[in-house]
Amino acid sequence: MSYKQKLGYMVLGAAMTVVGMAVSVFSPSLNAQRRGEYIVCTGLVVVDGKGNDAIRFTVGKNRNFIVIYDKEGKKAIGLHTDGTGNGVVVFDKMGDIKWQAP
Repeated sequence: MSYKQKLGYMVLGAAMTVVGMAVSVFSPSLNAQRRGEYIVCTGLVVVDGKGNDAIRFTVGKNRNFIVIYDKEGKKAIGLHTDGTGNGVVVFDKMGDIKWQAP
């Protein structure tokens, strides 16, 4: 396994951990979760204390996305899936793509 592949899997694991932690911290308790029911929607945005996007879950026509934003509101990490495969994207401080796989 190459260094880039290892890095990609590490980033994916870290992103999933951060998403789980952020959702548990920022989301209020819901009755639907306590009763074992589903919450159904086509998108979900978790915001910080100032109302800026922190995490965005999006179901698109061709792709599904999870994007985590930094404290300045710029994209930091993205995960996506579509009919041809899955991918990880790492953004630089300006919000531009720095690295992606595949």
